[in-house]
Amino acid sequence: MSRWIAYLSSVRGGGRDGEARRFLALLEEYTPWIEHDGGCRAYLALGGMRRIFGHPFALLSRIQSEIARRGLPTTAGLAANKSLSRAAADSAAGGGAFWVFPQGEKDFLDLLRVERWTEKIAIGKTKL
Repeated sequence: MSRWIAYLSSVRGGGRDGEARRFLALLEEYTPWIEHDGGCRAYLALGGMRRIFGHPFALLSRIQSEIARRGLPTTAGLAANKSLSRAAADSAAGGGAFWVFPQGEKDFLDLLRVERWTEKIAIGKTKL
């Protein structure tokens, strides 16, 4: 699989502009494909960086280590798309990473509560 999307989030750097700028500048050292999600949160396309930095799993670990070294521990998720990578990050323990492999997507989704998805896509909760 060549498409890997990572979601990185740091609780500690949420509201300060300077920290968010430093966070994004660090990410730009590793990939030009960044979608800022406010504060110190962003989506990264890592699949195309394999030739330069190696496997996306190793690259994500390297990015997390570098950010933590600068005082901003992150939680990360890695999957085939933005929704899954965000859900994976939400499933990771604080300061950790959670990866959803293509062959495990269905099992991962089966374990998630319906409420988690309605919160993420801002539909609101509906009684079933």
